[in-house]
Amino acid sequence: MYQFSAAYIRCVRCQGKLELEVFEQQDQQIIEGMFSCTRCNLLFPIVMGIPILYEDAPGYIANRKKHGLTMMYQKTHNQRLRSFIKDALYGSKKMSLSNAKYNKSATTSIDQSEHEEHWADVYMRSQDTEFYSVIRKHIGRCVRGGVAVEYGCSVGLVTSDIARYCNVVFGVDKSFFAVVMAKKHSDGNSNEDTRLDYFVCDSMHNPFGGQRFDTIVALNLLEIVEPIPFLDMVNKQLVGVSATAAAATTTTIATPKPQTKSTQKGLLILADPYDNKRGIQSVKLPINAETLRAELVKRKFSLIANTKTPSFVPWKLKINPRTSIHYLADIVIGEK
Repeated sequence: MYQFSAAYIRCVRCQGKLELEVFEQQDQQIIEGMFSCTRCNLLFPIVMGIPILYEDAPGYIANRKKHGLTMMYQKTHNQRLRSFIKDALYGSKKMSLSNAKYNKSATTSIDQSEHEEHWADVYMRSQDTEFYSVIRKHIGRCVRGGVAVEYGCSVGLVTSDIARYCNVVFGVDKSFFAVVMAKKHSDGNSNEDTRLDYFVCDSMHNPFGGQRFDTIVALNLLEIVEPIPFLDMVNKQLVGVSATAAAATTTTIATPKPQTKSTQKGLLILADPYDNKRGIQSVKLPINAETLRAELVKRKFSLIANTKTPSFVPWKLKINPRTSIHYLADIVIGEK
């Protein structure tokens, strides 16, 4: 996590200000540390340069035992942070009371490490599909400066492209393994004036407080999060004229200088194949191409001309040498 990011982050439980304790730092990047909420005392560890912004941070780690041990614990140097990770993985009465109530039940869940590692690898193998080239063309035509966030960024294939056109860009994903890959493969892909960073967080649990964004991107996310609440959330986060400076946050590092204001309208870039049949993981109220556009218009978005009607953009996921999934994704871009 880079220093500048600390001024943008709030508690995902109560939206309170966060204080930052740095354990290890290299230049402008914080490698190990701990956020603590000044209001509810919740703790958020920073592991391998990645903030884990989950209300249930110990449970999140416990549900990823393989990565928790081989990546988080073994590659961490600070003893306090190692103890936090170890207690999350194996349980401890010493766990902070603010987090402990989650850890008891979370350790019984299925390890998510292999699942998240598999899909991160799939996205990396599939980066040459037509879908990404089409999205990049839209981004190049529409995005112009300011502050941006991509929800469900996975391995950062698109986040790093957004960073070519914006001053500050955040990628948010629930997969620790994917975010590790995103940070690794995004180095050098942004211009020298861009600040690009990644967080582990549930896309529905706002880690930004009242921060507004010039551009919000969510690709192939509406089939795994409830679409209507998500649209309501991003509608509130999107600016109408220009982005404000980052909300002031109490930290142990300097607050960044305000970013140059953008003169563009706020942009919302969405894409999805509407693959809503996912068993117990299916959303309760699925959406389709027509209802998505209607919901955007209801929220006063103007649809960009070439996305007013449903599109069918090939998106090929290479699962393994013998298996591929062929989706036709719909791209919708709204501005307000």
